[in-house]
Amino acid sequence: MKRLIFFLCFCPILTLSQNINHWETAIFDFNIWSYLEGNYEPDSNWRKLSFNDSTWFQGQGGIGYGDGDDSTITSSISSLYLRKIFNIVDTSEVLQAILNIDYDDAFVAYLNNVEIARSNIGLIGDHPQYNQLANFNHEAQMYQGGSPEQFVINIHSKIICY
Repeated sequence: MKRLIFFLCFCPILTLSQNINHWETAIFDFNIWSYLEGNYEPDSNWRKLSFNDSTWFQGQGGIGYGDGDDSTITSSISSLYLRKIFNIVDTSEVLQAILNIDYDDAFVAYLNNVEIARSNIGLIGDHPQYNQLANFNHEAQMYQGGSPEQFVINIHSKIICY
């Protein structure tokens, strides 16, 4: 099963010395996603905001196959490419973001063509090929009553400052 669920939360602040005053969710698990079943290598620009994904499939998250908990069912494939566009009105108000993700068996997450998180595949900075397999098996946790993994993306990395 290949299943990814993203919850991307952002934290606006007034100054770096003040406490976080609230969280906002930018992407929910049930949102509609553009996706491509990885039967071939996609255009290398697929990670860029300007990429036209109009020929890709559309489906409600979670997207995957194999364990009966997915809203959108894919073919039996070794990779799945997902895209979701969202807007942040004022990125200067964001101190950090948290990517909560539940997945089988590996993933690499990009934000505007910059890698922001990965687990269980390849080396940081490489772009895994469509047929590259995970380093080892990893089972999704949420359908078993567990929690997604969290990856903190902070302002000092300049990842979310566009």
